[in-house]
Amino acid sequence: MLKSLVNTRQAPVLCAVVLGLASACIGDSVAAAEMKSVYQDMPIKGCRDTNPTPEARRGDHETVGYDCGKVSGYGVFYTELPNAKEFRIDPPGGKSPGPQLRFSSGLGARIEWRGVASPKGFQPKAVIIRTGSTAHGPRPVSVLNILKVEPKQICLAAVLDVSANKDANAMARVAADGLDGFMCGTSGVMILGVETATARDARDQTY
Repeated sequence: MLKSLVNTRQAPVLCAVVLGLASACIGDSVAAAEMKSVYQDMPIKGCRDTNPTPEARRGDHETVGYDCGKVSGYGVFYTELPNAKEFRIDPPGGKSPGPQLRFSSGLGARIEWRGVASPKGFQPKAVIIRTGSTAHGPRPVSVLNILKVEPKQICLAAVLDVSANKDANAMARVAADGLDGFMCGTSGVMILGVETATARDARDQTY
């Protein structure tokens, strides 16, 4: 299920620590555009179990895959592994790039696509995904992951520890709207706001 909400903003410059060594900025779009949010439901509500009738009742050791449909041609997939979770977005008509995210705890109830409206429909520029981490304690800590969406590839651009930052959702949208200068495969993943062990794990994809 998809829901949309228009949110107009000028994409400001945002600087963050990259790999804990240097600072980099994501910011001002060449041409300011009206950014729009499209919300997509995640499992179980918004996704289809790719094997709904297993031969036997699944145990905790089983792998379960979900096909969560498409947004503007981008396919969304979620997999529950025995000891981890994986999230993947496939570009339109392209080969599967493998998962962009691996994490230890639950996936948020919905993901937020950020993009612009055009005569051809919604054009995604980024997607914000909430995941959980239990690496540093028994209680899950929420992380917001911002993925850059390009025509032929999608990659992790920035992470944010929700528990350590006030107005984390607003910070994530500002970052998502200012990724024009971020290049998949070249730019380093940024930690937004307060750098924590949880944020470093999310950046480095260790859990």
